Amino acid sequence: MESEDDQLYIPQVKSKVVPKLKQEFETLDEVASFYNRYAKEGGFSTRSHTSKLGKDNTTVTRKEYVCSKQGDSKVEGEKQKLDVIKYRDHYQDFHSCIWNSSSGDEFDSRWNELIEKSGLSDNKWLKSIYEIRSSWIPAHVNHCFSTGMSSSQRAESQHSFYKDYVSQWNTLVEFMVQFRRGLLHQRNHELREDHINIEEKVKTAMSLDIEDDMFKVYTQKCFYEVQEQLKESFKYKLELLRENETESMFKVIRKNIDTSKSREVIYKKGSDFASCSCRKWESEGLPCRHILCYLIKIQNVDKLPVQYILKRWTKVARQSVVLDSNGVEIKDNKALFVRRTKLLQHATYVIDKAIVSDEASQLLMESLDAFLEKFNRLSNGNLAPVLETETPTIQHVFNEPDEVRAKGCGKRLRN
Repeated sequence: MESEDDQLYIPQVKSKVVPKLKQEFETLDEVASFYNRYAKEGGFSTRSHTSKLGKDNTTVTRKEYVCSKQGDSKVEGEKQKLDVIKYRDHYQDFHSCIWNSSSGDEFDSRWNELIEKSGLSDNKWLKSIYEIRSSWIPAHVNHCFSTGMSSSQRAESQHSFYKDYVSQWNTLVEFMVQFRRGLLHQRNHELREDHINIEEKVKTAMSLDIEDDMFKVYTQKCFYEVQEQLKESFKYKLELLRENETESMFKVIRKNIDTSKSREVIYKKGSDFASCSCRKWESEGLPCRHILCYLIKIQNVDKLPVQYILKRWTKVARQSVVLDSNGVEIKDNKALFVRRTKLLQHATYVIDKAIVSDEASQLLMESLDAFLEKFNRLSNGNLAPVLETETPTIQHVFNEPDEVRAKGCGKRLRN
């Protein structure tokens, strides 16, 4: 009888993304992009397998892309990760266990039940990632501030940035040109975002004073996130669990839904700050719906208190004083940068002229040594010897540009 591991898995995907015989592409990047799209639809990942170069050792004549699970694992001879059948059958269960567990204990309980249910208790890869759950499971790491990013998202965003502008076939010069172009596009995108945050008005949904205050404080993207939390906060109710001289604890539950998860909001009277068990504030720096429910229904606030506003998400995040390593304010001295640019351009021009011969190089070195000697006397206060030397005046002559008829201008009329 054929075992489950030996079954042939055929991805159920749209026909337009299925690779076909004699299908042609212009570049290898297009091949990789097409196969990755097919793999994403089919529920598996890919990797580059083998390649073959032509006689000139530069032209690629053969390139293979395969499923990342093809072949045997190099680790202890075991198969890596999960086979596609079990991945397909238990993907939703694992996704819910990882992302919807509200605490570490809840995750551990759900994980163990799922491992027994799926029959994967002997899978070494699952055992290895479970042992390091404290470094990647949201329920275990959401007490750390991460701006809502996953453990690998920073590296993935960098890969995505480089992938749009450079490839492994670029020369060093091409890489530098493309990298500079990518930085310019990125800075231009930041300027557009700043313009949107300052000039464009966002859409308010509830006409509340606290919503108008959020619009004035947050950037557009963050405002829509907090606005969604604000709308959801009216669907919850609070129950006082206990109260003493230092703190109050409330239970926050969804109205009219008995099966919904409850959260706990603890208000510290000494610090005038409320924290929630969902830890959205700790991990993302944004107030959650449960804290907003407490602020609106218990404290009756009209504006979001400043202790719940993280400066990095506000419109004025970049309008602050920049300090150096010694704590001294760094001022933008444009005149200094302009002067430095001119000196660098002039020095580069002189060096390019001097390196063609030993005599010119020696003359340049002697001139630089003489300049350094005069500069040292200048810095020590001996100005007279330096000021006596007259420097020739350079006059720049600018000629009028040649007249050129604009493209598309009308024909001249004859008299």
